[in-house]
Amino acid sequence: MKFSVDRIEGKTAVLIDEERNKITVSLSLLPDAIKPGSMLIESGERYIYDEAETKRRKKLLLDLQNSLFSDKN
Repeated sequence: MKFSVDRIEGKTAVLIDEERNKITVSLSLLPDAIKPGSMLIESGERYIYDEAETKRRKKLLLDLQNSLFSDKN
C-alpha cells in the first residue's frame, strides 16, 4: 500500500493511505530523509521511500498551481 507523509509530530509521522485513512507511525520505521509530501510504500513493518512517485506528484501539484495562477488574458 502507498502512503503520503502528511506531517511529522515529534517522534512520529502522520501518514495518509490511498483511501484517505490516517495512521500514526514511529519515525524509527521510516526512512531518514522523509518530509511532508514524501511518498512511501509499505514493506512489512517498515516503509520504503518512493522517490519516483514523490517527484511525479510534486510535478502534478506544481503544474496545477501554475495553471491556476497563470495569466490567461
